[in-house]
Amino acid sequence: MAVKLQGKTWYVFFRPFGSQIKLALKDCESRRQAVALEAELLEALQKSDYSNLTGIARQTVVKLFANQGWEMPEGLQPTRAKEPPKEFTLWDAVKLYTSDPSYKNLSRPEDYATKLAHLVGFFKKDRPVKDVWISDLKLYRTHRANQGMSNATINRELAAFSGIFRVLVEHQIVEINPCRQLPKLSEKSGQRQVYISLEDVGKIMNFSPDWFRDMIWMSYLTGMRRGEVHKLQWRHVNMNTRIISFHATETKEGQSKRVPIHRDLMPIFQRLRKVRSLSDDRIFLTSEQSLRLPWVRALDKLQWEDPRPRFHDLRHAWKTNARRSGLDSEIREMILGHANRKLDVSQRYGFIDDQELVNAIDKFTYDNGLTQILVASKAGMYESK
Repeated sequence: MAVKLQGKTWYVFFRPFGSQIKLALKDCESRRQAVALEAELLEALQKSDYSNLTGIARQTVVKLFANQGWEMPEGLQPTRAKEPPKEFTLWDAVKLYTSDPSYKNLSRPEDYATKLAHLVGFFKKDRPVKDVWISDLKLYRTHRANQGMSNATINRELAAFSGIFRVLVEHQIVEINPCRQLPKLSEKSGQRQVYISLEDVGKIMNFSPDWFRDMIWMSYLTGMRRGEVHKLQWRHVNMNTRIISFHATETKEGQSKRVPIHRDLMPIFQRLRKVRSLSDDRIFLTSEQSLRLPWVRALDKLQWEDPRPRFHDLRHAWKTNARRSGLDSEIREMILGHANRKLDVSQRYGFIDDQELVNAIDKFTYDNGLTQILVASKAGMYESK
């Protein structure tokens, strides 16, 4: 090993891997510095550790590997400038949320998908989630209220948004869930008590398309929600036992449900079965978006003034008709899907078989009074139609 000055440049002559190598020490100003660099280079080459090399030594070794055609060690690779972190957008947040176990374990994630679609439509996909704050949530509430949405609907949509932020907080993407800082809208004003008479149901059906008439009649005689009727499949229906069966994953309550088929519904099922699709097991082959308009148009043609009945009120009417028909309260709640929520432990363990349900629905009558719509006013009173 040796260091020599040739002209104005210091060189090091050494044998790190057996054969002698001559290296120019650029920017080296003295013999003392050249000797120190020689020792530094030799140690790094023998140990294959280049992490502590100083500037001149690092440049020299890089040049050595390049001149010899050797593969450049990772420790000598040029460091790339770090790219600025990507803004985490609302769409990124939605994808993260829908892949989270808390979303996948929801009993009806499709209902949340509709809520998320409204949120994304307002805030836009590329909106950075860290920029969404309480003032923005208030603007969203106003926007949805102007579209005619009830306070209950708006609260549920913001609850879905809160679910997104909860997952973001868990992943340390944001620090605060702004939805938790926003008080819920009052749902007391606008609460409804509704009974729709058979006569008025018939009037609405007369101004509805044929497929929608079947849905109305089916809801009126079963108490099923519109979504349950719309998503009903032939695999759910047993014409022999006259029972409709839903798995727990297919109900809003997250529990299995059996619904007896009223004898006046049997002709409809028999007619629809004759024209059933071979490629789609659904009974009603309509899109979800097409469900709202027929009801509204029928009420418009009837010139029905506010307060108006809603499709969901058919379910309320079923419960009233069931009570007025003398159906056992436990059976009523079981058919509606409220059994485990309403009953105590001793009642929940009492088994009700299919035949009991059919016997009960055979007692069900549905011409039990006039239409009445009571809506809670801000003063706490009720206004009648």
